[in-house]
Amino acid sequence: MAFTLGDLPIIAVAIVVGVIVLGFGAKILDQIDDDMTGTSASIVANGTSALDKVGKQLPTLGLVIVAALIIGIVATSFYMGKRS
Repeated sequence: MAFTLGDLPIIAVAIVVGVIVLGFGAKILDQIDDDMTGTSASIVANGTSALDKVGKQLPTLGLVIVAALIIGIVATSFYMGKRS
């Protein structure tokens, strides 16, 4: 399945939704962490750390997705131009 320029808004919305979900997840884990002790607090802290690491990679992920989409569009246009 090839992506088109029309797919860019859908991809952008998906990234924004992912960021919102990660933000709410981190906030919920932060609130839960206040009430936990022992092993459960360690598990919640690990979850918060994991969400933080994923959240920090989202700009890179977005850049790679957009770059791949643009490269695909340019490559497809060159391929279609040679076929004509």
